[in-house]
Formats: sequence, C-alpha cells, structure tokens
Amino acid sequence: MIARSYPPLGGALRHVPTTLLALLTLSACRAAQETPATGGSLVIGALAEPDLLVPPLTVTAQGQQVVDALFERLAEPVVDSTGRIVYRPAVASQWSWSRDSLTIDFTIDPRARWHDGQRVSAGDVAFTWRATVDSALAAPGAGAVSAIDSVVARDAQTVRFFFARRSPQQFDVAVRHLRILPAHALDSIPRAQWRSSDFARRPVGSGRFRFARWDAGSRVEVVADSTHYRGRAQLDRVIWAVSADPSTAVRRLFAGEIDFLENVRPDAAAEFAAQPTVRLMRVPSLVYGFLQFNLDRGATGVFAEQGVRQAASMAIDRALVVRSVFDSLARVALGPVTRTQLAGDTLLPALPFDTLRANALLDSLGWRRATAEGTRQRNGRPLRFTTLVPSTSTPRQRIAVLLQQMLARVGIAMTIEQVEFNTLNARLAKGDFDAAVMAISADPSRDGIRGVWSSAAARSAGGVNFGNYRNAAFDALLDGARDALDPAEGARRYREAYAMILADAPAVWLYEPWGLSGVVRGVEPVGMQPEAWWAGLADWRRTAP
Repeated sequence: MIARSYPPLGGALRHVPTTLLALLTLSACRAAQETPATGGSLVIGALAEPDLLVPPLTVTAQGQQVVDALFERLAEPVVDSTGRIVYRPAVASQWSWSRDSLTIDFTIDPRARWHDGQRVSAGDVAFTWRATVDSALAAPGAGAVSAIDSVVARDAQTVRFFFARRSPQQFDVAVRHLRILPAHALDSIPRAQWRSSDFARRPVGSGRFRFARWDAGSRVEVVADSTHYRGRAQLDRVIWAVSADPSTAVRRLFAGEIDFLENVRPDAAAEFAAQPTVRLMRVPSLVYGFLQFNLDRGATGVFAEQGVRQAASMAIDRALVVRSVFDSLARVALGPVTRTQLAGDTLLPALPFDTLRANALLDSLGWRRATAEGTRQRNGRPLRFTTLVPSTSTPRQRIAVLLQQMLARVGIAMTIEQVEFNTLNARLAKGDFDAAVMAISADPSRDGIRGVWSSAAARSAGGVNFGNYRNAAFDALLDGARDALDPAEGARRYREAYAMILADAPAVWLYEPWGLSGVVRGVEPVGMQPEAWWAGLADWRRTAP
C-alpha cells in the first residue's frame, strides 16, 4: 500500500546538467542491483551539532533529525504511491471523529513504551499539548497548534482533541506538529528551565531509536530499540558526526569516514563523477533562500520603511544570482513558499527586477545621491546596512557579494559580515542584525507559512520570524485560508496572502535549490520526504559494510 523507497533520482530532469544526470542515473541502476541487509551503523555528516533535543523547542535541522529518531507522533506521515502524504498509526493505534467534526479521539497503542520502560499514556499526549502552548516554554512551534482548543485524556488510553472550528487541516495539526513527551520525566521541571535541563541533552523518547550519547561539538549517537512495538530499526546505530566545514564533510564522505551527507553544495556535485564509492542523490526540496530584513532594528535600521525594502528587492537580479551561484541546480524563489507546496500554482506577483523603478522610489522617499556612483543619504544619514552570512556556506557568501554589487548600483551600501553558524542563530534570535542571507526548510503544507512569517511567529513573540514582520491583514488572510472548507476558496486566500507579503517585501526571496545528498554505495535510503529526508531513517539499510 505504501511506497516506502525513494529512488536516487526523481521528478523532472531538465534542470540537471548532462554529466551530472548521467552520474545520477548510473547510481540508480547500480543501487537497484544490491540486496538489502539489516544491522550495521550509519554515520551522517552534520554541518553543526543540535541545539537541544526537546521536540517543541528544537529549531535546527540537526536537532530535528535526532529528535525525530527518538520521539514519535500519534501517527506518522508517509508518501503513498500517488505522491500524497498519508498517515499510518504510530503512538495511536486508531482514531475516530465526532459527528460535528470538532473532536478527534486517539487510542494509544497499549504496547507503546518510553525508553525507561514506562507506558506511554493519553496523559502524556495532553501534557505535550499543554507544554507546547505554555507561554513559559516559549516554544517556536506553538503557533502551529493554535487551532487546537484543548486536549483531554479521557482515560489512560484515549485522548480527545477539541477544535473551536472545522478546517481541512485539523488532523494534520493534531498529528504533524506534536511529538509526544514523557510527562513523568518532565513534569517536575519548570518549563522555563527545559532548555537548560539535563533532559535537553539526554532525552527519553519512545521512538525506534534510543538516545546513547552526545559528545559536545563532535557527535550524537542513537541506537536501535530492539524491543520496539513497531519493529526494531534496520540499523544498529546512527551517528551524527559534526563537520562544520562543508568541504571537509565532502572529503570525509569520499574517504569513507561518513556514510551520508545531507547537503552537497552545487559546486561540489561534479566531484562525485570521479568517486566510485559514493553516489549523488537528487531529492525533493522544500528549501528556499532569502535576504532577511530586520524591520525592528530601532534607530539604526533602514528596513522599517516599506519603500526601502521594495527598492532593494527591485535592485536585485535574482535570475542572475541563481545562474551565477547554482547554474541549473536551483531556480528563482517564488516567495516564502516553494513549488512543492504550490503544486503547479506558481504565478505569484513578485516584485520585478527594475533598477529604474528602484532609483525612482528611493528618490521619492528622500534618499538622494550626491554623485551618480555614491551612497544615498537622507538628512545626513547614509543608506547603509550590514548583512550577516554564515562562514560555512560558500554559496551564501557568493550570493552576498553579488547582492552587494547590485545594491550599490542604486546607491545602497551593504557591508558583509561573516559569522559562525551558531553565532548567526544567536544574533538572529536577539534581533542583533540589519539583514542576513538565510535559507529555511518550509513546512510541506501551505499553512506552514504562518510558522515563519505571521505575527505570532515574530521574534519578539519567541518565534522564528526573525525580522519581526507583522501585518494583521496578512494574518487574517492566513486564518481565512486555513479555515476555508472549500479548497478553491482556501487557495484564493492563500494567493492573496502571498501577494500581500511579496508587496510588503520583508525579505528578498532569492533561490529554491534542488536537494543534493551524497551517500556511500552499500547504504539504501528509504522513505525520504521533501520536508525530511530522515523521515524513514529507522528503515534505512546497509547492503554492504
């Protein structure tokens, strides 16, 4: 019923260079000839270590990968044979809806156990929801479950979700965004202290892998739960080995020191052709890259003014940026949403590349040039800002240089500041930046945009909307789209929301890359999904040591 395997190459091929396409196709043919086996270890090359291992608080990709191996949802999303996301039982063995569709009852699988041996209960589910929405916890994903009115344990094995209104997303909201937490291990810890607790670095989950060790700055290891009620993981253990430098990570993959590298830089893709022990995989992607503006920088900021943001957007030739940095391995971003989410509805009203309009707009706002090549000023203040760029990302550094040159042509001076990845995250969280070249992996649903760009997700509210973009009309459109029972009406409201945020220009949406991953021959990835390549990690196999 479920197509668990994901081929090394899928989807449209016209965007892949000919030599790379030949390499990928050859890899797929060879992989098909191998025979699966169980056991063994998998070493994943991670470009950073996790932030922490508490599901509602974890925000980094590396942390999410480990968390998803250790903790379970009520039901797990999988891709069926038609490409749709469907759900299969996990902690919940079954579920049922009320007649008015405002409640869902989940029955907890009586075999489910925490890794310390205690039974997973309906009370754990209710506890997880209460903690996630508690302001004392300040969970970044709290907004994603805001449609849930309450969660109540009816008995030890039955938990009921209440909704204030009906919407097509109810089940997804109840299941996708809540990984169940052990109440007995966390209830005695004040929620404001969860981030610094021992649990955050030595968690107890109920997943098919158990936590084993975390060596700071070096590695995180999980091991198979041999008695798991949903079946033992195919691998004996999985290790995330930290290699902060992308070039070093590729070298380690070629040397056999790691088995899988999630993000292969486009400029390193051609190197795989000469490596007989590895193959390059092209996978679906929900990633988009953008220049994030800080709209709440105070007296030193320039991006609180919508016209300045619009002018900066129109000064940037995004198509040239993508061609120069990624060749054919990325496309121009549509906005804060990807083509995978839009499913073909891609005609969004982006601001055009138009330096004449950019110059005219800045002139109208009083930003003037003393000379044709100079930096604009207004009331003696220069139109100048600093952009943060992660020191580990060569593509983003190249992008920053191109942006600097393009903005200078309309009189906007941009300084580039390279910072280490953890420093970048810390400064974003504090609002200590003017702008930043960023990339994010979007939620697969259209409503995922609210978790990044809504007022509820603003930095000042504890969310990941680091630029503090706030627009009540935009929020209202998202609410209406989410709650629309007519799919056509929901799609129309989402389009209006996209048009509004594109005109507001809280960022310049730059690129949407194809996902490239490297894997050693003898490892069979299974169940890879656009939003999470690690979704089927417990079913990955080694066909050779």
